[in-house]
Amino acid sequence: MEMCKIVKKADMKVLSKKEEQLIQLLKVTETAKAAAIKMHIAPKTMYNMLYRLRQKYYKARKLVNRIESNKRGHPLIKMLLTDRIHARDEETTDRELEFEEDLD
Repeated sequence: MEMCKIVKKADMKVLSKKEEQLIQLLKVTETAKAAAIKMHIAPKTMYNMLYRLRQKYYKARKLVNRIESNKRGHPLIKMLLTDRIHARDEETTDRELEFEEDLD
């Protein structure tokens, strides 16, 4: 049940368009206030957005830490939660197809 919740949350969009726009503007402007002005929002609104971004980051970081902890705790979980599993599945599928062709 816990893993289902993790997968559903992972599929959700993490940042809103405004948050993405703010991050991009912060990269190219000299001050946070200048970024707020370019977005046509009050500096206080921008600081509230940054606060919410930090909260999202902390929640995501906690999730990643829990997953990493579980991976260290059990070899099967480690194998299933790594990207390499997809390559293994493709190899298995290719071998199964070759086997089926040999049977025909």
